[in-house]
Amino acid sequence: MLVTDYGNDVFDQLIALIEQRHSQQNRRWLNPLFIIGHKRKLEEDDMYKVLPEDSSEELGEKLQWYWDKEVQKAKKRGKTPHLTKAIILCYWKSYLVLGFFTMIEETLKIIQPIFLGKIINYFENYDSSDEVALNFAYCYAAALSVCTLILAIMHHLYFYHVQRAGMKLRVAMCHMIYRKALRLSNVAMAKTTTGQIVNLLSNDVNKFDQVTIFLHFLWAGPIQAVAVTALLWREIGPSCLAGMAVLIILLPIQTCIGRLFSSLRSKTAALTDVRIRTMNEVISGMKIIKMYAWEKSFAELVNGLRRKEIAMVMKSSYLRGLNLASFFVASKITVFMTFMAYVLLGNVISASRVFVAVTLYGAVRLTVTLFFPAAVERVSEAVVSIRRIKNFLILDEVSPFRPQLHGNNENVILHVQDLTCYWDKCQSCLVRSKMHVKADPVTRVFCFNERELHQALRNCGLA
Repeated sequence: MLVTDYGNDVFDQLIALIEQRHSQQNRRWLNPLFIIGHKRKLEEDDMYKVLPEDSSEELGEKLQWYWDKEVQKAKKRGKTPHLTKAIILCYWKSYLVLGFFTMIEETLKIIQPIFLGKIINYFENYDSSDEVALNFAYCYAAALSVCTLILAIMHHLYFYHVQRAGMKLRVAMCHMIYRKALRLSNVAMAKTTTGQIVNLLSNDVNKFDQVTIFLHFLWAGPIQAVAVTALLWREIGPSCLAGMAVLIILLPIQTCIGRLFSSLRSKTAALTDVRIRTMNEVISGMKIIKMYAWEKSFAELVNGLRRKEIAMVMKSSYLRGLNLASFFVASKITVFMTFMAYVLLGNVISASRVFVAVTLYGAVRLTVTLFFPAAVERVSEAVVSIRRIKNFLILDEVSPFRPQLHGNNENVILHVQDLTCYWDKCQSCLVRSKMHVKADPVTRVFCFNERELHQALRNCGLA
């Protein structure tokens, strides 16, 4: 059986890829790296190569294709292209699959309190002679254990894949920004600075690593809140509305905080661009600054810009702290309001109802008061970053210079065919050349050294 070299290469690459996938699942592929790190300090050459589908070229070219398509459509409509559309068209299928992980995980969180309540209810109404109730209790305990096991697996699997999706988007954006920076025209260079490009590559693209983690909770949070409200209504009646009202009040507050995050993010990014641009100018003119002893003046200028930037960062930190405070306080207030209303309505508190209600509130608390506000915050920051990157990507590029000779073949004065040259230290050689001059159609020049070529070109009017 004959196998070509190309077939062997493809087969070897396929086997290597399968082995790499298998070793990744078993986590044995890290052992050689740990051994090297134990013996000496790790270096860049010790790192493994990324998978082909995770390479910068693969990810960047894919997103670039959708962006070019969006730019062409926008030109036809006479509108500004939207980078968000290109991102959605490129990644919506793979990211939509991760939404099913979110749905399964949040569903299991809601089901667990129901099984827990059934088990506690069995012990409240314990009857040693009732074997049917005992069998049901065993089933509820087994179901609760299975839900816990599946939840542990799905949770880490979901966060791994969403973080990988964010990594892909970040790498693709870096590829597009770097590619655009190499093609900017002189007019476009006047509209941007090196500091702004560095800020895009170091700060703005990092927002994509965070937004993909919490984005699905924008729709999962409200749906879970409605489902928990329905279960609580069946368990403790209308008194659940008192607790859910606390969570509902937090939603518009967190939405306003998200808008403030977006505004502060824009102002912080603008101040960062100014500071980096000023620092670049100071570094480039360091000799002049030292010569005229202007160090203190420029140091005060840079410190003033940095103080303004830090002031915006502090405001963002205060808002972030307010979001976290709502997460820790909301659970206590929610449980207190719920059971206070339950008792005031003349009901008697039982252990099963308390455990079910507290567990349901615990499930919805993490999503509504932490993940949902984090999603609003990250989306607001990502929107600002996308807008800044889009404004950079739509800058003018250097048009490729493709000179063309006007006229038909009858007006051509000189025609050069099959011209191949090479240069070295000793001489410059024309390996192969054939020239036709209109003034003398019979003239054909074959030159093999620099002197003859220069003389021939001079005679033809090219030198």
